[in-house]
Amino acid sequence: MQPATSLPAEKEDAPLKEPSSGEDAIPEALYETLQGPSVFGRMLLLNTMRTPETDRYDAGYAERFGTPLVERALRGLHLDIFISWLSLSLQHQKADISIYLNLTPVAERPARLKELIPSAVQAIPSAAKPPERQLFLQDLKIVLALFRYDY
Repeated sequence: MQPATSLPAEKEDAPLKEPSSGEDAIPEALYETLQGPSVFGRMLLLNTMRTPETDRYDAGYAERFGTPLVERALRGLHLDIFISWLSLSLQHQKADISIYLNLTPVAERPARLKELIPSAVQAIPSAAKPPERQLFLQDLKIVLALFRYDY
C-alpha cells in the first residue's frame, strides 16, 4: 500500500483566511508557517506556541500585536485544526500522518513515529472535550497500527 501524497479536496482542511487590514489577530508572518501540508503537523506546531505551565499562546508576537488578541486567535485556531483532523476518515488521517512524517529526514522517521502519541497527547488543545480527546487518541492508535501493518 502506497501512502497518499495529498488529501482529496473534499477532506482537506480549509486554508486559513488571509489577514485583512487590522481585523485579524494572527500576525501575517504566522500565516505562511501555518499553511503546512499536514493538518497534524499544524496542530503540533500550534502546540509549540503554547506555554504548558500557563496554557497561554504567544509565539513571540505579544509585544507587537497585543497578547490577548493573538492568544485568543491561536487558541481558537488550535482547536479548529484539532477538530479538522478528527473529522478526517482513518484513511485520510493515516495519509496526513504520512505527509507529516515525510517532511522529516528518512533516518529520523522511526523515532518520530515512536514519539507520535506522546507528542500528540501534549498537543491536544485544552478546550477539547473529553470525548474528542478520547476519539483523537483512539484514532491515532489505529493509524499507528495501520502503519505497523504496512511495514
